[in-house]
Amino acid sequence: MVPKLEYKDTGDKFKSIKRFLDKSLELHKAPVLENLRIQLGEKSPSDVDVGKVAANAADRFVRKLELELLWTAEPISLPKSFYTCKTIVELTLTNKILIEVPCSACLPSLKVLRLYYVIFKDEDSMERLFSSCSALARLNVYLRITDYLIYQSFPVDTFRFDHRPHISVFCNTDDKFHRAIPLVTFLHLRLPDPMALNFSGNTCSRLQSFLFFPSCHLWLDQLSQVLNNSPKLISLCIFSVNEVEYQPGLFHCHGTNHV
Repeated sequence: MVPKLEYKDTGDKFKSIKRFLDKSLELHKAPVLENLRIQLGEKSPSDVDVGKVAANAADRFVRKLELELLWTAEPISLPKSFYTCKTIVELTLTNKILIEVPCSACLPSLKVLRLYYVIFKDEDSMERLFSSCSALARLNVYLRITDYLIYQSFPVDTFRFDHRPHISVFCNTDDKFHRAIPLVTFLHLRLPDPMALNFSGNTCSRLQSFLFFPSCHLWLDQLSQVLNNSPKLISLCIFSVNEVEYQPGLFHCHGTNHV
């Protein structure tokens, strides 16, 4: 009758973790599954059906779900039925997960959504997923675009929303995020190549805060593209990359400009 289940596999005991994933939810008798966390490492078996487990959790009225797949296998997809789960309040997805959101997606209770370097099927998927969340979550939408993988795991949000309703996404420049830009309220850019991203044609209609790490003078064009299309911008923070130091759980910055 335990309402919380957690699985963490580093590859040393992969047979047992696979058996647990196959059998534990069958034996779980609690009326509501409050919390399910699955973390699979690089050596975890590729035949673990994580999508099936997620669907099973949704059928058990799961409220908090965390899936972290660091394995070398192909990305897994969540079943379409999962995107209509009425009970899930907090969802965290990391790495080898393919996000393919149907038009019918509706997650009315979802107040906290965290996506760390997942893979989006198409340009519509991120926008549909954002729109399917609760109105409270959509008040704070944080998008971080970077080609630097600073952390091995990704629990630290620069804006530190904690457990307040929010949507937080970490992605790379080649991800499919452009159609979701009008929904973003906090934008964080840190890229080594100023030509890797083109914001021309994007309207940042809800953007309030912009964190910017210019690597050279060529970034002025990108900065102008964002500023000229952000009517609600309140705060602009420009950092010198050489002056920024990252440590786990710590964010140092020097030189801040506000508009």
